[in-house]
Amino acid sequence: MELVDRYLQAVKFFLPKKQQADIVAELSEDLHSQIEAKQAELGRTLTDSELEAILKRCGSPWEVASRFLPQRYLIGPTLFPAYRFFLGILLLGCVVPRFLI
Repeated sequence: MELVDRYLQAVKFFLPKKQQADIVAELSEDLHSQIEAKQAELGRTLTDSELEAILKRCGSPWEVASRFLPQRYLIGPTLFPAYRFFLGILLLGCVVPRFLI
């Protein structure tokens, strides 16, 4: 179980301070239920490689933590069409003539 604890600590590092305890508790409960289900299926305790397989299926600690973070956009979905339009104008007006000359 040390492997699971280290995994949860790694996830906790990337989470916002206010939500760390709740999210880690939820993840811990979910992981332990998956481990218990696998142990019941096999009828024995899991090896380290089997624990690693369960954790890999969950994803890297950064991926898991990013599911709980608010979405951030450099250019929001509402401004993206205008950005794309002006980028096209820039491409046609500046870059293409430069290559033609």
